[in-house]
Amino acid sequence: MNDSSKFRDSGTYRGGPSAPQQTERAIRMARISLLLGLFGMFSCAGLWIGSIAGLYLGENARSRLAVGNESRHVQTAKAGIALNLVALIVGSLVFILLPGFLSSRRSANEDFARTSLRAIHAAQIRHAGNHNGTFADDLTALDLDPVIREMQTKEINGYRLGKMTVTAADGIHPARFSITAQPVRPRGILRTGNESYFLNETGTVWFTKTYENNSPATAASEPVRD
Repeated sequence: MNDSSKFRDSGTYRGGPSAPQQTERAIRMARISLLLGLFGMFSCAGLWIGSIAGLYLGENARSRLAVGNESRHVQTAKAGIALNLVALIVGSLVFILLPGFLSSRRSANEDFARTSLRAIHAAQIRHAGNHNGTFADDLTALDLDPVIREMQTKEINGYRLGKMTVTAADGIHPARFSITAQPVRPRGILRTGNESYFLNETGTVWFTKTYENNSPATAASEPVRD
């Protein structure tokens, strides 16, 4: 088919979208770019491909609309480009910095759990000294920071304490006690700690790597050395 067949008798071109159709398509691209940019900002570029697509659509729309008298829609396209660019930058920073931040937070949580267990041991020794060698079977009976007591009923710094286990002296064996500290979320990128802890009357704290072995720590686990 030759070029002349693409025209009606009136001379109107039939071979593709008209100028108004192209403009309308560019306006839709500008709006989609803006929406993708807004989504990317709220999700920290959670779907990077969406922000990349938003940049492409925004720039494409801006270049097409700039040749016409569509200044308002050009601004929409520019806003979409800016938002998608910021979303990509913020998302990249989060991707780079978040693992280190979470690792530092887990380390601080673990330090707090170990410190809390050692405070419990010191409080139990004081209690036994004042009660004929008997250990308390509940944290409320010990002279402890209230925050540590609360660890048995709710998450504190990513950890919770287990139930205190107490065995009275029997004439052969001395009185004993034990307690555990477990990370509330032991797995996944948002885990609150890498280690599970076990403490007994000896004052030694043992641990296991919870994300490797889901079993709680016991006196047969590896002792903490710090």
